[in-house]
Amino acid sequence: MLTSVRKEIAEKVAELGWYEKEEALGLFETPKKIEHGHISLPVFQLSKKRRKAPPILASELSGLLDIEIQAGKIRGVKKASSVAGFVNFEIESIYLQNQVLGSIRDQGETLGYSQKGSEKTLVIDYASPNVAKPMSIGHLRATVIGQAIYNLAKTQGYKVVGVNHLGDWGVQFGKLAWAFQNWGDQYPFDEEPFESLFKLYVRFHEEAEKDPELDRLGSLTF
Repeated sequence: MLTSVRKEIAEKVAELGWYEKEEALGLFETPKKIEHGHISLPVFQLSKKRRKAPPILASELSGLLDIEIQAGKIRGVKKASSVAGFVNFEIESIYLQNQVLGSIRDQGETLGYSQKGSEKTLVIDYASPNVAKPMSIGHLRATVIGQAIYNLAKTQGYKVVGVNHLGDWGVQFGKLAWAFQNWGDQYPFDEEPFESLFKLYVRFHEEAEKDPELDRLGSLTF
């Protein structure tokens, strides 16, 4: 919603000979404290070129821009001020209100959608559970968060790939196979197949702590 304001500021900064327009657009930040304003433009990159400390440069540029703002040449901006090496801009409240209400009216259910991620791919990792163990509420949490990020990224035009990596797929299955071959008949696999596999998995590791030779046998099975 502040894109148009950033463009106007960048154009004015370029007109004054401080930054190129595209360069300025790539430098804008959001101040960490709201009392510093809504948009911030750092001037650190100009320090060496102009042979002045960033705070001095920020003060000079903010003064020039504030003259333009008070003359109505940068729409929507109330004032410019400097803090350390940053020029901060405070946006007029009525402008912000009109931007928000206008966006809601014009965009409706697509409010906030953009193509910022167009032609980019984003990979989202979900719960990625260990397939040799039962899932927990933690896996559900990671999956919900992953899907939320997936949905948000789609609204920004990204090609999104959701991944549930089956981690720990390795030698433990050899150990589980050895346990099944040697102790499988002691568990009710017909009634409780998964529970029985998990109990075998736990039992193997408990027994391996007493007899390390089991780890070698399980590795051979794998």
